[in-house]
Amino acid sequence: MISKTRESEATLSKIFEYLTTLKKNIVIAIDEFQKISVYPEDNVEELLRSFISNCPNVRFIFSGSSNHLLISMFDSASQPFYKSTEMMKLEKIEDKPYLDFIKRQFEKFDKSIDDTQITDLLIWCRSHTFYVQYAFNKLFSITETVVSDQDITNVKLTILEENAPVYYSWSQLLTKVQWDLLTAIAAEGIISEVYSNFFITKHRLGSTSTVRTALRALLSRELVYESQAGYQVYDVFLSRWLERGK
Repeated sequence: MISKTRESEATLSKIFEYLTTLKKNIVIAIDEFQKISVYPEDNVEELLRSFISNCPNVRFIFSGSSNHLLISMFDSASQPFYKSTEMMKLEKIEDKPYLDFIKRQFEKFDKSIDDTQITDLLIWCRSHTFYVQYAFNKLFSITETVVSDQDITNVKLTILEENAPVYYSWSQLLTKVQWDLLTAIAAEGIISEVYSNFFITKHRLGSTSTVRTALRALLSRELVYESQAGYQVYDVFLSRWLERGK
């Protein structure tokens, strides 16, 4: 790990100098780009922006899961990357293409899976690509010829049991109010009126100000994220694990 700012700058400089010497067009994709905003060095964004502007043969794709952070980085006049890119929101892949693709992969290896079973697991994974791939990969590995409903149940239980130690550790790291709020959001699946009396009373979360403080902490730890539809637990498997406990 490079810890000194001067060493970091020199390393980045060398990398970009090399890229400009290549006689070809290059595309570099950086995932979870918003994380550079929390690097300990103060000038990372400015430094990276200056190097990028001097690489005419390189195109960059910046992607991430924290919409509000990415928007603030690219749409705030005070930020180095202000108006430097074309912004695009990627929606979830629809269930039908997923279903057809999954079925083809199973059939390719002479394995059979029913449409209702695929749909069940897609819903459980909320059609989130990472979790879909993870769950169906496990299901594929335990299937000899025909997927049974019990196989679907076993895969869900196995995934939750494998991740349980990590999830238990979060219960120790968070305050009781934060953990209770996280559990409440998981129980709802998605909640838009997180400050409503109904939601707070239903889950015994205390006062509105307490919920506001707890939510801010969960958002900063990226345990919860906000979409246009409302607040959700970021980790789908954690959400399903919390649902079981509830």
